[in-house]
Amino acid sequence: MSESDNNDVALIAKLDQSGLTASARSRFVSAVDRLLGGLVEIPATHIDNHVRRVQLRGEADLVSDAFKLKSEIQRIFGEDEPSIQAAENLVKKERRRFENKRRVVEAAVEDLSENSDLASDLDMGNLSPDWISKFERFSEDASSEEVQLLWGRILSGEVRKPGTFSSSTLRFISELDAETAKSFEEVAKLRLETGLLPREKSLAGDRLIQLLTLEEAGLLQEVNSFLGIDLKPIDDGFCYLPNGNFMLRVKLRAGRSARVNMMLLTRAGKEICHILPKDSGPGPLEFVAKHIEDECSEVALFYTLQETAPGQQAWQLFRVYKQEGE
Repeated sequence: MSESDNNDVALIAKLDQSGLTASARSRFVSAVDRLLGGLVEIPATHIDNHVRRVQLRGEADLVSDAFKLKSEIQRIFGEDEPSIQAAENLVKKERRRFENKRRVVEAAVEDLSENSDLASDLDMGNLSPDWISKFERFSEDASSEEVQLLWGRILSGEVRKPGTFSSSTLRFISELDAETAKSFEEVAKLRLETGLLPREKSLAGDRLIQLLTLEEAGLLQEVNSFLGIDLKPIDDGFCYLPNGNFMLRVKLRAGRSARVNMMLLTRAGKEICHILPKDSGPGPLEFVAKHIEDECSEVALFYTLQETAPGQQAWQLFRVYKQEGE
């Protein structure tokens, strides 16, 4: 068995063990059929009963089509050296594009097998043929491993929930340079559950340049505006800011107010965040605490223990950043 066949078997084995819902698996198989010309055939009945037999057809159809094109070029333009070279270049180009798409699919399987719990249980149908066509155009030019992994995560994200990535965002990602992508990932990891991004009280120097560059690139909005959240004390005298399983509790100094400055994600920024890591721990609220503590006499972070009743949760102290009298 060739190395390519071994890779195909491993790919299908991972998909088999991924725990994907039937609808998500069906979407993925349909997408692969469009991208790789039926490289992987998985009967629908086997999806239902979890007895899946896989046929690996390899690159036979692709190579056959490419050589047909080569023969056609030679027939039309002759068998002189330039024509033969043009035909050979065409075959090489198509093989390279096919291999790029194949590796993107492998990256998608890897992501689906590691994060199968994120797939929707709803039967949302197959992916849009128009979306697949656009995705194919971009993924076939993904020649580096890093870019192939990126497009693999995009495919797996769309398989989990069709409509996650718009056609305009696909084009946006294809034009995004590595430096900007890395900078955005660093900033976006602190996004709150609300989708807002907290920022410093005042911006200057490299940090200001970084955020303005991301705004100019079309990923952020309201970078240097007055957008923010004013913390207001409730009956117990404390202000609360929840985020996921954590909650920031602060007590304002007498006569002081606290405002958490925020930025917005653009549509492209929001969609790209679906494939970016997110700090689900205390990080985002610790960032907020750092930038409002001067206005506070007490700053503490809590995390949820359990839901004691519908809509009510028990919280436990996680960390104290500032105590009364300090």
